This record gives sequence, structure tokens and C-alpha cells, in this order.
Amino acid sequence: MKAANFEQICQWIVSAWESASTHIICKSFKARGITNNVDGSENFLITCFKQGHACAQGAELLSRSSPKVTTQELTEDGCPLEEEETYIDEDDFTN
Repeated sequence: MKAANFEQICQWIVSAWESASTHIICKSFKARGITNNVDGSENFLITCFKQGHACAQGAELLSRSSPKVTTQELTEDGCPLEEEETYIDEDDFTN
């Protein structure tokens, strides 16, 4: 079997990103703590901090070091509602 060339590999990556919805990408970034609010209001979205996961006690430690949480409305998963999109809008990753 012949190895794929660089151009083909890049095309596979582009195709994979185009097929992923903005909502799924946003949700996964929040579940890993990459794009969460720095005020601690979205710490509950981080997967490893959930009950039964390896770092469940980490949420409490992190909340002690975070500033006080401001009151704001969040969706259950901290992401915008799913919309028919064919591109990733930078605004989808802000509050």
C-alpha cells in the first residue's frame, strides 16, 4: 500500500473539520477547559472535574482560586445553539 501524500492528508483534515459542527467543536473545547470563561462560571463544563472522573476534586480547588462568578445566563453546555453553518464564526466562541 502506498502512503498518502501531504496534499491528500491535508484534504482529509479539511474535510473532517468541515464536517464537524460548530456546536460540537465549541462543546469539546469547553469540556477540556480551553475556551471557558476565566471567572469560573463554566468550570462545571470541564469533563475531568465531573463526579466519578479522575480530577473531580479539582473543581473545588480551582473554584477557590477563581474570582467570584458573575451572574449570567449559560446554556447547559456553555455553547451557542446548533445552527445550520458551514463555517466557524469567531463570535461563536465568545460569551
